[in-house]
Amino acid sequence: MKKIYLLGLLLPVIAAGCANTQTNSPKALLDNSAPTATAMPNQMSLDKANIDSVLKKVQSCVKDLNNGSIGKSVDGQILALTYTNPNAKSLFNSDAILSNDQVKTLEAFKRETQRCRQITNEFSNPKLKKLYQQGFAKLDRVYDDLMFKKVTIGVANQERALLIDDFSIQWRDAIKTQKMQ
Repeated sequence: MKKIYLLGLLLPVIAAGCANTQTNSPKALLDNSAPTATAMPNQMSLDKANIDSVLKKVQSCVKDLNNGSIGKSVDGQILALTYTNPNAKSLFNSDAILSNDQVKTLEAFKRETQRCRQITNEFSNPKLKKLYQQGFAKLDRVYDDLMFKKVTIGVANQERALLIDDFSIQWRDAIKTQKMQ
């Protein structure tokens, strides 16, 4: 469950757009020559610093969201957002569909996640931005299926956990690929 929470910090922030920020210096943008051996480590340092900074902001935003009244309500009765959720087992096994009040709560939660998701626009790497966008879109489909009563609370929690695990694998692979370049 701790894994799900940690991954949840990365994803649920989970449907952002893209904004392209450059980590190259203006001189590097004007220089058409190939990067030198010393430029490569500097670029890797900039990319790592960017990734670390954005992830820290996302985690802080998600933590604030989950600790807010809407997040606590969702975590308590709809989705197992935190690894400390005492209702996680029953939520994963629930065959209930959302009540109208729960639909409104989940809609509000989904809207609130947008501010966390927008932080991912700060990634300098377009592949990482795209990875987050795709993950958010998949989570939104689960939330929508839950709100439109197409799936039960249990099924939604299971699907969400699988999506987060899948995202984690894709993220790890993307970071590994970036380090090799």
